[in-house]
Amino acid sequence: MSNSLSKSLSKLRLSAQRLNQLTDQANKTIREVENFLNEECSVGVFASVIVSEHNSEDDIFTLYTCLQYRRVGQRFRIAIATGFDDGSENETVKPWSDSSRDEKLDSIAKLPDLVAQIGEKLDERIVNAEKGLGEVSEVLHGLSGKKGG
Repeated sequence: MSNSLSKSLSKLRLSAQRLNQLTDQANKTIREVENFLNEECSVGVFASVIVSEHNSEDDIFTLYTCLQYRRVGQRFRIAIATGFDDGSENETVKPWSDSSRDEKLDSIAKLPDLVAQIGEKLDERIVNAEKGLGEVSEVLHGLSGKKGG
């Protein structure tokens, strides 16, 4: 075997091992974040960040890929969603863990953005809930005041 082929094969072996290690680390990270969101925090709020956008060949539509936290089946999962921005509801969604290695590695860098967006969505819900409960309390307080008068 030629020396350059041998070097190329050695480099390929090392690169494949490193890519496999990184994929395993990404898988573990996603599992830990999902467990944190679902088990520790009981978070059930939709969030989505764009991973990539590509124009269709005719430049009419854009193909998008998003990293999402959403209900998939019976529970909330970190997922990959793909579709066209053509106004249709035709979006493909699958759990991140069921996605291809390329999809996983392309999207993992967006995980911090997704977690930040989940936090923002929760803060919005808190503000809206506090406002709604405050208004309901005022109405109930007003009703109870009328009974006593």
